[in-house]
This record gives sequence, C-alpha cells and structure tokens, in this order.
Amino acid sequence: MIPDDGGSAEWRTGRAEVWMQVEWETTSPAPPTPPPPPRTGFAKTAYPNANYNEVQHYGTSSTNSRLSGSGSLQLIPTYSSNQWNSERLHSAKDFTCPLGKKMLRASNRVSGPPFWALGSSFRAAKNPVVWPSCGEWDIMEGRNGVATSFGIVHCDKAPGGRCNEYVGLGAQIGYTKGAFHTWGFEVDRTNTVYAEWQTQSMTWYLDGKVYKTVTGADIGDLDVWKAIARSPFFLIFNVAVGGAFPGQPTSATLGGLESGMEINYVAVYNSNREDLGGQWI
Repeated sequence: MIPDDGGSAEWRTGRAEVWMQVEWETTSPAPPTPPPPPRTGFAKTAYPNANYNEVQHYGTSSTNSRLSGSGSLQLIPTYSSNQWNSERLHSAKDFTCPLGKKMLRASNRVSGPPFWALGSSFRAAKNPVVWPSCGEWDIMEGRNGVATSFGIVHCDKAPGGRCNEYVGLGAQIGYTKGAFHTWGFEVDRTNTVYAEWQTQSMTWYLDGKVYKTVTGADIGDLDVWKAIARSPFFLIFNVAVGGAFPGQPTSATLGGLESGMEINYVAVYNSNREDLGGQWI
C-alpha cells in the first residue's frame, strides 16, 4: 500500500518515493513471508504532446497525481484554459529477467488506462534505440472508457516486422469497470538451453488467470527475442488524451478521476524470491 503521509509536496517536486506492497501471484512459488519492500522512486515526466498525436501536457502538478488518503495513488486528467493536462510516471530503475528465472515483471491492482513498459535502451543517454526496436510491453491498456484491456508486445520494426506493427502481438480481454484488478505480466526464461530459446515465453494475466502467451517461437528471431525478453525494461503509468489509438477528444470527453487511473500497488520479483539485484518496486 502507499501510505498517505501528507506527501503531496513531495509529488510536486517531480520525484516521488512511495511504499509499494509486494504480493505474490498464485502461479509463482510464493515464499512464506515476503520481505518488506523498500522505498523506491518513480519520476514524473514533464513535456507537452508526447506521442502518437496525443494532446495532453504531462506536468508535475499535484492536481494530476495525488495520494488518495486510502492507500492508493491517483492519476487524473484535467481540462482547463483549452489545455488537457495529465500525468506520466516512470520507474527510476530498470528490470531484467535473469536466465533460468521466472519474473513477474509487474503485478499491480490498477483501475484505468495504460500500465506498460519500454525497453531501457529507449531512454539511453547515448545512442538510444527507437520504437519499436527497443521493445514495448502493454500490460494493460484501455481506451475511451470501454471495459476492454489490451495486452500487447511491440518489437522489431514498423510497419510490419516480427510483431506485426503497428498492431503488435497480443490479445484483448474484458473486465469489470469500477473495481480493482490484478494485472500481471510474466517473463519465463526457465528453459536455459540456448538452442531452445523458442520455448521461453511472456504471459499476460488478469486476476491470476492467463489470457495470452507469446513465445520465442512466435517471434521467430533470436535477436528480437533478446530485445524483448532478455533486456532491461522500465515501468510506466500514464493517462493519455487523444492520439491514434483512442482518437481525438471531443466536447463530450470527460476529465476527472473517472477518466483516470488508480493504483494500489506494483511489484517486480522473480520466482525464487531473489530481489533482482536489489531492484524491488
């Protein structure tokens, strides 16, 4: 849980350190007493009109991100003075699934639009790798208030490529709006035989149930698989407005918490309880 410790001023600095509660999926071996999570950082991303013809401005105002007072974090889009404002947070640390380990990249209870991850090469200080070659995991992504989430992996090149860009590889699933759900994404590298990398996989979960798996064989290219399953990624929460995926806002588009995101926890861990080099969220 995220304690409501009067930390709104902390959020206004553009950097937040919050408690995140670690919980274990039933599909992974659970230790009898998971260690308490340390504090870790999510940074705010402030820039206008980010991607894909979106119209929001990502800022650092506590109006657009706040602690609820009941153990959750809220990201809220607002409209004023002919400008949409919203929030985007990304993890300060990167995470990689070790060879021979299952890692549930993130298990979180989240209500609202996208929770995703980008390959860390995308934000490299030198020679950053462009999308989609850097890799992208859409752990859950909704649009326009419809109770359907998309779980997608993007990779290789666009258009076309191994992930059929600009569509990506994945699936969609319905869910109950107005309730918290556990959205999970697992990278499985337990097959350590180099020649059998095609059996390694990534899997999407909703409330502990599998709804999509993509294997190395589905990708069919070792270098592309390395980029999306063996390389560091960082986590992102954001609420976008407009863009190619949902379409542009109209006079009927609503802001406020009902159009935003509420998060109870997020965790990154592997199947034998190791802390991935101290990189807990």
